[in-house]
Amino acid sequence: MKRRVLLLLAVFLCVPGGLFADQQADSLYKQSQATSDQQAAVELLCKAAELDPATYGKKCNDAKQYLDGRLQKFEGLYVSGKAKFEAKQYTDAISDLSKIYFGPRHADAQQLIAQANDAINHPQPSIDVTSATALKAAQQAFDNGDFPTAETNAGLVKAPDQLPQAQTILSNIRNYHDDMQQAEAFKADKNYSAAQQKYNDALRIKSNGPGDPAGKLAGLASLMKQPNGTTVAGNKPPDNSVRINAALADARDHLAKSDWQGALTACNQVLTLDPRQPEALTCREKAQDGLKAALASDPKALEDTLVRGVRDYYESHLTDARDALSLYLTAGGNRSKGAAYFYLGATMLSQAILSSPKSKEERDSLQQNAIQQFQQAKQQGFKPMEKNVSPKILAVWNQPGM
Repeated sequence: MKRRVLLLLAVFLCVPGGLFADQQADSLYKQSQATSDQQAAVELLCKAAELDPATYGKKCNDAKQYLDGRLQKFEGLYVSGKAKFEAKQYTDAISDLSKIYFGPRHADAQQLIAQANDAINHPQPSIDVTSATALKAAQQAFDNGDFPTAETNAGLVKAPDQLPQAQTILSNIRNYHDDMQQAEAFKADKNYSAAQQKYNDALRIKSNGPGDPAGKLAGLASLMKQPNGTTVAGNKPPDNSVRINAALADARDHLAKSDWQGALTACNQVLTLDPRQPEALTCREKAQDGLKAALASDPKALEDTLVRGVRDYYESHLTDARDALSLYLTAGGNRSKGAAYFYLGATMLSQAILSSPKSKEERDSLQQNAIQQFQQAKQQGFKPMEKNVSPKILAVWNQPGM
């Protein structure tokens, strides 16, 4: 009997160590299949992959990709659900938030669901009519290029849910004035390319603002063609008239059909070729106003704009993200502005990081605007899911004093 035991022990000791590792990996895999916690399941599966990469390595990678995709989708659902909650669309908010069944946003979603259920049977707070009237007057004056009236009325807005939009108007006015002042300073120093950039920055904020930036750009073009300007003699600029005329024709067709997005796309194509083209500037203004009006009367479309902007940010479609998030914030309505401010700031900061080293003025402007958007987001109490945000973005977001 003793000899038999020793023989079995000898056989046991001769079993390769890899076999025990494989058995342990199989055990971890079975545990991953048994648990209902998806994050824990992925962790167990990837531990199994460490022990047996040949069997479980690909499964681990696939599971991680799936998990990351779920978390990003949950982020979009949280943004959408929170926006609907703040818009007092409680049933729709619960529908979105209840789909977040695990991850860092799960606890926040459950808290909002509880608040939404509690709010369904309670009266809603009354609207501050005075602030609403002042905000409407401020926005109208800003749209008309009447900055003094816009500033006066925006300063009268006191309601907490309307104050961020008034602050956005005031911030845009400050940025516009700063751009115009810097443009004039660069022009006086005969730094015409820098002046051109700042005039264009002002135009992007408001094409009909005070100081006539479009006219200043036209005058600047003449100076740049002179021998002491920045245009090199003999380097004749390309003739884009055919492409410009074709894009303008498309823009007119889209405007006639009230296809605001199509018109905006065509106008932007023209402005890429000629930032001062007057018809394109007017077209862009009409298209933006049309989009704002359409979104203001369609809450679901406004929500979709915000969600699309967040998705475009995560997919690195930065230009599309910036357009969608900016449109969302200027279209009005009581929505999830904190998220929009944060992702707009993150988009601008990403563009600054990726910009050419030669575009210092543009990079500085993007960084400054990004910080302003972050400040607005923090005033709204927004907290991003840091796992899905670039460390470079978070470094700016977490700066002291922000």
